[in-house]
Amino acid sequence: MSIISNSNELFNHAFSLHQLGRVNVKEAITFYQQLREQFPHEPQLLTLLGSACLQLENISEGILLLEESIKIHSNQPIALSNLGNGFYKLMRFSESLIYSDRAIALDPNFAAAHSNRADALAKLTRFDEALVSSEYAITLKPDFAEAYCTRGSILSELNRFDESLLSYDQAITLKSGFFDAYNNRSTVLSELKCFEEALVSCNQAIALNPYSAEVYSNRGAVLKELKRFEEALVSCNQAIELKPDLSEAYNNKGNILKELKRFDESLVSYDCAIMLKTNFSDAYLNKSFVKLLSGNYTEGWTLYEWRWKSVQRKKIRVFDRPLWLGEAPIAGKTVLIYEEQGLGDVIQCCRYAIMLEALGAKVILEVPEPLLSLMSTLQNDITIVTTGETLPAFDFQCPIMSLPLAFKTTIDTIPVNMPYLFSDIDKQKMWKDRLGIKTKPRIGLVCSGAIIHTEDTKRSITLNLFGPLFDLPFEFHLLQKEIRPEDKVFLAEFSHVHTHQENLIDFSDTAALIDEMDLVISVDTSVAHLAGALGKPIWVLLSWVPDFRWLLDRADSPWYPSATLFRQPERGNWEQVIEDVCMRLRQNRVC
Repeated sequence: MSIISNSNELFNHAFSLHQLGRVNVKEAITFYQQLREQFPHEPQLLTLLGSACLQLENISEGILLLEESIKIHSNQPIALSNLGNGFYKLMRFSESLIYSDRAIALDPNFAAAHSNRADALAKLTRFDEALVSSEYAITLKPDFAEAYCTRGSILSELNRFDESLLSYDQAITLKSGFFDAYNNRSTVLSELKCFEEALVSCNQAIALNPYSAEVYSNRGAVLKELKRFEEALVSCNQAIELKPDLSEAYNNKGNILKELKRFDESLVSYDCAIMLKTNFSDAYLNKSFVKLLSGNYTEGWTLYEWRWKSVQRKKIRVFDRPLWLGEAPIAGKTVLIYEEQGLGDVIQCCRYAIMLEALGAKVILEVPEPLLSLMSTLQNDITIVTTGETLPAFDFQCPIMSLPLAFKTTIDTIPVNMPYLFSDIDKQKMWKDRLGIKTKPRIGLVCSGAIIHTEDTKRSITLNLFGPLFDLPFEFHLLQKEIRPEDKVFLAEFSHVHTHQENLIDFSDTAALIDEMDLVISVDTSVAHLAGALGKPIWVLLSWVPDFRWLLDRADSPWYPSATLFRQPERGNWEQVIEDVCMRLRQNRVC
């Protein structure tokens, strides 16, 4: 029997309510259930009732009803597609894909099934296939807002953020009150570092659905980036109040508490996130940062290995040789060490290559080209190769930032045989000739690092903040290869600050220039690590909550005996840091 063909008045009323949207679905379900008493085996009714249950997040009930409908009549594209959607909501993505494919096999032009297929493929990290499916859904139905939203999410996973943002905007144009598009759009804007716009998008999402814990959690993360930490904390707490089992909200809250220097509370929050989601790699990784920052290296380095499973890591190297973390004997074996994050990490931890050799291993050190010449100055017989070139054969491999774990490094056992890197003699002579006779102490300066660094706004400063130094009787040299536009404007007014960016081809050039300095003053960049590795006096200027390797509340660094640390007395106060530096320089103390 077909209810629709019989023009059942109760059915028509229920179906009309269902079509009006989520607010009316509950009432529609009541009428569907009344009809079910009359027509218990009508597949169309079971499909509609199951789909309505899914809309109200009664997932298990909805799936049972849809499965029952398909048993009665298997060739229902809508029922199959909705069943795939139900399994997607249960995070059973392989089953979701199977049912979407079955729906498409019955109706190749079923746009919703192609969009659902794209969602499942994305969760299975098959992003290229997912993108094809989402775009085909849009081709079939150009006004399909949900398909544009799906495509936006996939493009975001592919790091195509500008295209992702455009796709979300198209979804919102087609469906002005589209909560998911506004919420997801805020995440992409955050990736693009457009945090003010991201906050606007979060607030628009909250206006559409003030009961979504996820958007309050996202809003907390955005407010953290805007350094509005107390508001961020409130937003995460709102998320937790709405959904006490939302692990992401606890993770975001932990990050905020860390920035407030409430470290014990941040660890509690990360532990709550982990308790709710036992494989929550980001929470484990963030917990490692707090442990390492506080000097708990034993636990910190172990937790730091979660970075390989974290969504914060977009690219992971895959090798067919085992990972070495200190357990296997390596005497007579060849070990590959490779760069995984930043240039400063390589400079800091290449010292372990010498320790590997002492264990009887032959060492291959793979580094980016700007570090190649510099790394060749490492003592011992270490093979240096450039990232991307064909690798020699090796028995084990270890990412360079896993070496502290492999050697069970604690604060007291950091290897500090200084220097362990050296400048090229010919380049030293070149700089000596270029700089001429020294008439006053020379100070090298670094005010900023790579702008793409995730913490750049926290660590970098504008050159004009160094202004008070330039009245002092020293000769100043900018050691940066990249000079930002605002700093070029300042340099035009302070011609006595010497720049050398045209002659800094790679880090061996920078090392030789550093050797001509009496002192280096730098924010937290790779040049600070380089000066320390060369054994040069280095003053490092640090933010209120610095990178974990600089630890807390100390003026020295166990990684670099020649380093002196100058810390912000409160968040954002670089002026006091510079004043402290000036005071030290006025005392004519340059080391």
